[in-house]
Amino acid sequence: MNSPIHAGLLEPAWSIDAPDYSARAGDRGVAIVDGDVYATMLDGYGFSGPYLVGRYDGDTGSQVWQIPIPANSHDGVSAPSVQGDTVFIHHWGHSGSSGSDFPIDYPALVGLDTQTGEQQFWTTHSGQWSSGSRPTIEGDAVFAAGGYYGGLDAYGVDGESRWFHKVNQQYGWIPAADSENVYVYMGEASASPGPSTGSLYVVDRDTGSRSATILHPSSSGTFYGQLQSVVLGGHEDALALTYNNHPAYPGSRTLVSFDLSEQTIAWEIGGEFSGNPAVGNGLVFVPEADVLRVVDQFNGETSWTWAGSNLSGNVVLTDRYAFVNSGNSVHAIDLIDRSSVWNSDGITGAIALDENLLIISNPNGVFAFTAVPEPMTGIYAWSAIACILVRYRFRLTTG
Repeated sequence: MNSPIHAGLLEPAWSIDAPDYSARAGDRGVAIVDGDVYATMLDGYGFSGPYLVGRYDGDTGSQVWQIPIPANSHDGVSAPSVQGDTVFIHHWGHSGSSGSDFPIDYPALVGLDTQTGEQQFWTTHSGQWSSGSRPTIEGDAVFAAGGYYGGLDAYGVDGESRWFHKVNQQYGWIPAADSENVYVYMGEASASPGPSTGSLYVVDRDTGSRSATILHPSSSGTFYGQLQSVVLGGHEDALALTYNNHPAYPGSRTLVSFDLSEQTIAWEIGGEFSGNPAVGNGLVFVPEADVLRVVDQFNGETSWTWAGSNLSGNVVLTDRYAFVNSGNSVHAIDLIDRSSVWNSDGITGAIALDENLLIISNPNGVFAFTAVPEPMTGIYAWSAIACILVRYRFRLTTG
């Protein structure tokens, strides 16, 4: 998403301290919509919770509302996704629990009113503890991981279940979606929860039927979790990370680009990739150990690199900057002179951006920085876990 932010003018604005115990999957997950911040955080122990879901004024950090969501697994709830008047939260649970307190113990897609936090719906589904993911919103549909032995669930924005599609039993990934299909990537796994060959699954968004399976034979392992989330490039291409054993691609990991129109692999490159890629203006930005590598979106050739240390997490792009975790801070890399022009001075975490509001979230809390806007100089889409959902009209990060 384009943002006219001037990174060199960023200053701390406000922060929200985390509750006493807060270090699980949904913690510090935020979304920024219309200048306000929506966040999830755990208050207490994962199995007893509760998880707190709140809305905060983007200018001051003051709480607009906050409600508790019962927790009954370590993973608790997902980071929030927002569209229209609804905050979407994925609540983890186990649909096969003996003597479970239906529906609280069951995994569910939960909808909350953006103005009041009042529950709009609580749609249960089949699943085991971690069988869920941050909801992906595209048009009038919502998609998320689910299924007792793995799968993909589709819902309407009103919370009504639409279809279920079986994929392997891997959890934590966030599906990507466009106006035609939903995309899930899984690296090779020799036994259940497979697949035996790395695969990009393409599922019809309206019917839930499999449109295509694009095989990735050089995959030799899977990341599980959010690192295997698909990023759409906007040019009939999809990007994913995996482990590899291909002699032509040195390094223990591969960034692969799938050609969706030809249903083939367009290119793949090896490296010590350590964070989700982001795509903008024909370039792919991906954290790789101690560098931010920038490669050509259409052939995978390296364009330039920025040297940092221990890069990780998501990358957020604007028309002028790339924001990335490096060392003990988030850095703003100027895309013109390719240097760091700002850093967060010891604060790292998941990154979200909306106009002149930058959010960094981590187990210690939520930290906001603001800056004076500057004229836009180009067209960039911000991505990583964010690029997956930019077209759904909200900004996100993962906790």
